[in-house]
Amino acid sequence: EMNRAFPCSGFGPNHIRLTHLGQGLTCAPAEVTVEACANDDCSALFSDPVEVAFSSPANNWVPNPVTFTGQTDVQLNVTQPNTVTLGAGASPSAQNPTRCFSGGMETCELTFLDSGFVVDVPDHVSGSLVSASIAAVRKDDESERCVPGFSDETKEVSLWSQYSNPSSGTLLVSVDGTALSTSPPGSTRGLEFDSVGVADFELRYPDVGRL
Repeated sequence: EMNRAFPCSGFGPNHIRLTHLGQGLTCAPAEVTVEACANDDCSALFSDPVEVAFSSPANNWVPNPVTFTGQTDVQLNVTQPNTVTLGAGASPSAQNPTRCFSGGMETCELTFLDSGFVVDVPDHVSGSLVSASIAAVRKDDESERCVPGFSDETKEVSLWSQYSNPSSGTLLVSVDGTALSTSPPGSTRGLEFDSVGVADFELRYPDVGRL
């Protein structure tokens, strides 16, 4: 009789990885990147489709469950100030527990606040100058939507950058031509916020990766 090899049924990814910003706003969904990792450091992604169901915080994820290959982004809505612990499971089952990262630090805790900054930096080519923005927002008590935190003001804002993927490196982000600190309390910049609470700045990053 011939020896026949059968695929191992239910062989899943090494682990599911959730990457988040560490802080979110109660007036807007937080974006969480979900990866199906093929190895411990997630330098390779699992090549087959995976369904991930989010167990914590319950009923706050869109979409839930989500089916994807490799990597996808989902949204998490938390409308009251709170610190939540992210949890998820995969089908086929992952070989190891779910891991979460924020700014190079391993943590599944995500804190939601009623006010803060929303930084928008478009994806761009390494070394190029890109126009980015920062919005000061707070939750409106009536509508629970995000409204400007302040407007038509120049504010001293402390900025810093941290590596996310890869988790470490040596090259610095510069804003308006000056390099930023890589840890709090950061580098202070005078930013002009317009009538809707948004300030623009020029950003350059000489390396590739996620920050």
